[in-house]
Amino acid sequence: MNMKNKKVKFIELLMGTEREGIEDVIEYLEQKTDFFTAPASTRFHLSCEGGLMQHSINVYKNFKKINLDVELRLSKSTVILCALLHDVCKINTYKDNILKTTKKRSTTKPYNYYDSFPIGHGDKSVAILLGCGLKLSEKEQMIIRWHMGPFDYNYKNYQNDVNKHCKESQYLFIADYLSTLGEGKNA
Repeated sequence: MNMKNKKVKFIELLMGTEREGIEDVIEYLEQKTDFFTAPASTRFHLSCEGGLMQHSINVYKNFKKINLDVELRLSKSTVILCALLHDVCKINTYKDNILKTTKKRSTTKPYNYYDSFPIGHGDKSVAILLGCGLKLSEKEQMIIRWHMGPFDYNYKNYQNDVNKHCKESQYLFIADYLSTLGEGKNA
């Protein structure tokens, strides 16, 4: 499936949630960000054009399966929103890594990461989505906030509370992690 068709499918999934504010989120992503063309990472997984959108789709597929297999009983809308939008914190942060010697993009690390609003990975995603007017439940906010699991700088301090109140975040972490393992650099 080409990038244009992936984008159409991505937007259809979001619109299917019928969530208040979702049209504003889509407009924001399309008009003010590079979400649909940005890489997913600087060099580790899907460090290519459209990688962030593809990564989000991959996470959605994994999270949807986990939701059924583990019987999390999350609604279809929650699975879609949390999986597809968990990494909106990465918008407008990747820049081409052009080597001074060759004036070409590095093949080993094609992108550099610059975050002008470094408030934390999951925190930033939640802030962006709420700022766009998306109505997220407390559970959805926690799932997105804690989707980095043990890779989050603050996880050890809150692990017991997170596990008690939002075990579902662990499963989004698993879906995310499994996606990164299978994506490769330029998959």
